[in-house]
Amino acid sequence: MRYKLLSLLLIILVYASIFPPYVLAQQEERKPVPGVSVEKGGALLPTGRFVLEPAFQYAHNSSKQLVSISGFSIFNAILIGRIDLKEIERDIYIPSITARLGFKDMELNVKVPWMYRKDKETNPATEPPTVYSADDSGLGDIEGGFYYKLVNEHGAVPDIILSLGVKSDTGRDPYGLQTETVGGQLRYKEFPTGTGHWGYSGGLIFVKTTDPAIVFLNLTYFYNDSRDIGTENGTFYGKVDPGDSFEYNIGTVVALNEKFSINFTLNQRITGKTVQNGSEIADSDLNAISLNLGGTYAISKWFSIDVTAGIGLTSDANDVTLMIRVPINFEF
Repeated sequence: MRYKLLSLLLIILVYASIFPPYVLAQQEERKPVPGVSVEKGGALLPTGRFVLEPAFQYAHNSSKQLVSISGFSIFNAILIGRIDLKEIERDIYIPSITARLGFKDMELNVKVPWMYRKDKETNPATEPPTVYSADDSGLGDIEGGFYYKLVNEHGAVPDIILSLGVKSDTGRDPYGLQTETVGGQLRYKEFPTGTGHWGYSGGLIFVKTTDPAIVFLNLTYFYNDSRDIGTENGTFYGKVDPGDSFEYNIGTVVALNEKFSINFTLNQRITGKTVQNGSEIADSDLNAISLNLGGTYAISKWFSIDVTAGIGLTSDANDVTLMIRVPINFEF
């Protein structure tokens, strides 16, 4: 199925490179909401606009079950093997810097993240309960991509924007991580800061204006490349093919005045099972659903702040997330 979807995305990209965005005569561009990103219903940057965006993301996740670690999301423990985890409190901090550049009907972006993770593990089965804490940090997976407007909003037809992206493997991968034995059990000495695989994404964003609100639907497919790991740190991994993901975001942005807007978003990401040496790894599929509420305030034409908080609605989602973005605009 993944190859059919990739073929469809390639056809869309070829169409976008040949044909200009469809616009009715005398159709006006929708007025952008200051500081709102494209993936949340914001408009593309105008030609010659450059944005430097420092951001900070926080996520808290807890688990009270035995876990066979085999996932590939950086918000989960990542390892193929058998390390028993009892009760975990996990905090992840991701500062990042993103550069965006606007062209006619197109926007380019590059993001460089840094990741700090702290785990606190408690085994209530022992007397007294055993507590083990560890933390680690490092460069994450650098990613980039672009947006291209296929259709301008007219009548009942929304803006339609093509999104394509690529994620590198610059972060520390989850294979061959150093461990230590504490209290007779194996524990991590370091954590992954990336997936260990290149990834590619493609999708469509639909945006419709209904003054004073904007409603949007963001559909994205994520393809994770397979990799022959071989043996790392004494553990044989062989060929690993992480599960691909499908994600949608549906929400609305309401402009309360020229400077301040609020947004509501429902997000779901479904990830298929990881395949190792031709066999699916049990319980490696994920279904993460979250509800997000945010606000954006334009301090000036060149400077704004965007804050979004989210809560997880399924066990695979993070319990709580917080994102703070500070887009700084430059004109060329």
